[in-house]
Amino acid sequence: VQGDPEEEAAEAPEEDLVAAVLEKHFDDRQVTVPPEVITYLLPRMERSLGSAAQLAEILDRAALSDGRAITVPFVRRVLKDLAEREAEPAETESSGQQREERSEEGV
Repeated sequence: VQGDPEEEAAEAPEEDLVAAVLEKHFDDRQVTVPPEVITYLLPRMERSLGSAAQLAEILDRAALSDGRAITVPFVRRVLKDLAEREAEPAETESSGQQREERSEEGV
């Protein structure tokens, strides 16, 4: 069941607020991020203040680990890696489930 779109829109922070929160989290970490990175992230992230904090932390750690600046190509790669990692457990679970089903069938 989907909720009322107007109610859902009222619950999600405005894009400008999420952008400001992202910038603040990067500033708190003493990381300079070009405006185009914020622009790139906004449509690709969950619009919540918690997600902004989490994403800033993930990108900061990845940049420190790789010794790289946070740029749009860097962010694109990190987001792709995150999406792939999130997809892996689901694939592992389903293949494990298939193995279980086969062993129950005596295959």
